[in-house]
Amino acid sequence: MSETRAESSRGLLHGPVHRVLLSMSVPIGLGMLSTFLFQVVDTYFVGKLGEEELAALSFTSPVYLLLMAAVIGLAGGVATVVAKALGGGDNTEARGLASLALIFIGGASVLACAAGAAYVGPTFRILGAGPEVGVLAGDYMRILYTGMPLVMTGLVGGAILRARGETRGPEVVMIVAGGLNLVFDALLIFGYGPFPRLGLQGAATATVLSWLFVFFAMAALVFRRRALGIAGLTWARIVSGYRRLLGVGLPVVLTQLLAPATSAFLTFLVARQGDEAVAGFGVASRVQALALVGVFGVSTAITPFIAQNLGARQPRRIDEAVVFAGKASVYWGLGVFVLLVAFAGPIGRVFSGSTEVQEVTRLYFYVVAGTYAPFGLLSVTAAIFNGILEPGKALRILFVKAIVLTAPLAWLGSAFGVLGIFAGLAVSNLLGAAFAARMMKRHLASSGSPLSARSPWRDYAGDLSALAGCRS
Repeated sequence: MSETRAESSRGLLHGPVHRVLLSMSVPIGLGMLSTFLFQVVDTYFVGKLGEEELAALSFTSPVYLLLMAAVIGLAGGVATVVAKALGGGDNTEARGLASLALIFIGGASVLACAAGAAYVGPTFRILGAGPEVGVLAGDYMRILYTGMPLVMTGLVGGAILRARGETRGPEVVMIVAGGLNLVFDALLIFGYGPFPRLGLQGAATATVLSWLFVFFAMAALVFRRRALGIAGLTWARIVSGYRRLLGVGLPVVLTQLLAPATSAFLTFLVARQGDEAVAGFGVASRVQALALVGVFGVSTAITPFIAQNLGARQPRRIDEAVVFAGKASVYWGLGVFVLLVAFAGPIGRVFSGSTEVQEVTRLYFYVVAGTYAPFGLLSVTAAIFNGILEPGKALRILFVKAIVLTAPLAWLGSAFGVLGIFAGLAVSNLLGAAFAARMMKRHLASSGSPLSARSPWRDYAGDLSALAGCRS
């Protein structure tokens, strides 16, 4: 128990809340930045190969994100359960749960990727890819499937470390992996020096090689931190452990799957407008993921922070974390909106020489980027509910956003082309955020939190006044 308290004293249970969350969010955000750069760098280099290759890469995005979302969701559930055990002072239990999680993800990822590789052809036909583009996309994904179990296991290892308050090590690993992916992309896509010119398949091979590094580096960090252990694990405790992990993890997985499933449906709708539209949508989607890394960093950090403080019964710190996460997501979303609208044109030109692709990319940012602030608020609200061990509420928020709002609104908008699809997505972001805010308000009132009587608009006005005072 003393070992656990020493680890927790690094900040999750002590110290100023905003500083602790910043110290966690920044390295997590940098790690995610490198992860999303995998896709953005691939998009940049593949765009030099031609429009068919760029369209093929865009078709692979929802499939790739679907699998990665599943493991990220499970990793979030693992982090929550492990962090709560640590917050309650049971380090042995935390180690046992971490070990069970890695065993599960190792086996499940191999089976899932084998199944995916067997059905790549039908998958891209369903998404609307033509014969030539479908073949290119299939070749790319078959290579990715060989390496996905490596990165999936590594991501769960990183989540276990973050549950213990260690964020720098895992994120340094992801940053280095991003650099390796950049180097291997240049060498294998275009065949510099003694390396063969592999084109689109080279981009996939480069990603798998970087994932190999992630696996071994995360394994070294996990073992060095002594985050695993099977001492005292009986069959009864194993069954109980998996029930806890899956009881929290499965709703989180379902929550995470909704976003890429929605992306797949949007890709299907956009595919009706032609390969250029798919390519432009793919560029915008990947740049968007990169731009929103600050929101994702806060969302990832807030879950284990709240879980540990829940286990330690510190509701005041949880309330402070809720306020911080809400403000950080809104301000980040507004800042990103300004930048993307200002540079929408140059961004499209960087990734493609096609005027059609550039126009779709620019149109996406003009229509959707203005709703990044409410989207960020929705994302952190779902993460907060996961942290307080109410994943069902997080699932409800994202289900309403994806299935009740985005899918039908985008489908209705598709009658007006890509503009209508993007407008449907933007409206769903606004309505989804309003629904999430309402659910959070109800939770705060039922839990007796003083935040239930506090107006967020007054907080934002106060921050704006303070900013204006600093400038004067």
